[in-house]
Amino acid sequence: MQATLSDILLEQASAVGKGKLPCPSPGNRKSTGSVLKVLGPTDWEPPPTGWTKINVDGSFVSQSGEVGIGIIARDSEHQVVFTAWRVLFRCQDALEAEARACLEGLRLSAQWSQGPVIVETDCARLIQALEAKEDRSSIRLLLAEIKDQAQLLPEWRVAKVKRECNLVAHELAHLARRNIHTAVWLGKTPACVHYLVKNDCNPSI
Repeated sequence: MQATLSDILLEQASAVGKGKLPCPSPGNRKSTGSVLKVLGPTDWEPPPTGWTKINVDGSFVSQSGEVGIGIIARDSEHQVVFTAWRVLFRCQDALEAEARACLEGLRLSAQWSQGPVIVETDCARLIQALEAKEDRSSIRLLLAEIKDQAQLLPEWRVAKVKRECNLVAHELAHLARRNIHTAVWLGKTPACVHYLVKNDCNPSI
């Protein structure tokens, strides 16, 4: 079984003060959730006050089998809560990569987000699968895990956005593939996405 990003944080307890911290055990919180099938505007938008927005993306290259997922969490003030990227060694297709990115985003949110969460993805197929009352696809077990994990949040939503709104998560997923590397950083971002995060704070008019 592959370690989750939360497991990796636990293994990195010795790195306290360097942007990587151990995960506390999640409480017995229950949530109400919803799936929003909404196409967002061109520019990334911050969440409402009190919410955290988690952008997730999966990068799958069928020819080489390279897979990476990227995640960034930000609050209503554009402040980064955490960034994460992970290389995967077992993944059957792009849809599974997207679903795993969503699952990891929710897992980390349960650890580090104290309030309600919006998960944004540019994968329409994942939104459709989450909306379906009965799903018989190859990722049905992952979908069940996603919904179970979301119950640890006080409130949650999943929204479909345009790819242009998801560039930071997209680049983090490519970072994982390029470097065959997995990491979680709290409150900061790697240098390769600084300009994208800054651009999100200064959207085009």
